[in-house]
Amino acid sequence: MSKIIVQGNSVLISCDTHFLHHPIGSETCKIVNLSDKREDLKFDEGTGLPQKTISATNQEKDVKINFVCSALSPDNSLLAIQSPGKELLVYNVQTWEVIFKRQLGRGASKILFSPDSRNIVVGDKTGDVFLYNIFSDEKETALLGHLSMVLDIIMTNDGKHLITCDRDEKIRVSNYPNCYNIENYCLGHEQFVTNVQFLPHNNNILISCSGDGTVRLWDYLKGSLRDIHNFNNSRDKSITPIAETKNQLKCFTSVQLDDKTSLLCVSVFKSNTIHILFIKDESLAVVNKLDLSFEPVHLQLSRCEDSEDVNLWLIGNNEMHLYVWNTVEKDFSVATNTLLLKTVDIINSNLKELIVESSEENVIYVLQKRKMDEITDYYVRKQARIDEKNKRSNKQSE
Repeated sequence: MSKIIVQGNSVLISCDTHFLHHPIGSETCKIVNLSDKREDLKFDEGTGLPQKTISATNQEKDVKINFVCSALSPDNSLLAIQSPGKELLVYNVQTWEVIFKRQLGRGASKILFSPDSRNIVVGDKTGDVFLYNIFSDEKETALLGHLSMVLDIIMTNDGKHLITCDRDEKIRVSNYPNCYNIENYCLGHEQFVTNVQFLPHNNNILISCSGDGTVRLWDYLKGSLRDIHNFNNSRDKSITPIAETKNQLKCFTSVQLDDKTSLLCVSVFKSNTIHILFIKDESLAVVNKLDLSFEPVHLQLSRCEDSEDVNLWLIGNNEMHLYVWNTVEKDFSVATNTLLLKTVDIINSNLKELIVESSEENVIYVLQKRKMDEITDYYVRKQARIDEKNKRSNKQSE
């Protein structure tokens, strides 16, 4: 799977083996191959920082599912990413030196910077969540554990709560850093919870989307459900009718429009349509959809720093695509901002170095719960034994 992050003036695209970083408005585009061999990291005794640049080792990949785990620090000065060899690497964006590395015990499924950019929270595929101090050689700290794969992690701006969601449809709200103190759970999803975000115009409300085909709003400090939109009730033919992937939501992105309204864009597995919703106060409403000629791998909403434009960035077909929100039409159209279009051109000219793919079949297979039907399996095996016995009997009689 590939991922796009648009934060401040930085655009980051990452995949299993490479990442691409571009500062909007510049001519530069940094591409790093995470599969290159690297030297051992040596720390300066005085500063605790490394003395030379390194790159990642080339080790075996996880053959089941490869989550692209990457994050930019809140001040855009640091980039954290997991290498194919399951190493946590932190780059200084100005010098592109690796200032921190750790070998992870398990493959990561989510990486998150703390608000002060000094710590990194890592959730892994076994359900454990660890805290790493970037500027220390101390061992990682175990924060909490789920009984299944952690799929997303977010932290409140005040750093008091850590919210995690998992494959077993649970959303857990923990006190931070003492995460053994659980504030509550937000329960109600019936399938894996792919990602969670705070409502942009009201950070006391949590947004979640799931493989059960629903987007939900929560008062996460109380664990209470505020609103829900169920895509299973939709008559939209753009959503696949295949039972295995029916209406399973891939991911969503959100941005604030005004003091009472936020814009939400949702993508669905095996669908070429982006579904557009308004969240006004604490209520969900579908307003439009964006039909594409390709299935988006990942998407990100952002605001221009020099204007009020809301932009939708999409990755698909090894290309970046950019759309701008039209408030009057309540729809997206192809972007016309010269500066941003130049960014798109620069990135697209370099995307050939990356393998932008979604590996959706693997994702769904790993995340989706499958019911065990031992009775049917028993009768199939029994019938096979009877058929084999009849064949032997027929041969003997001949």
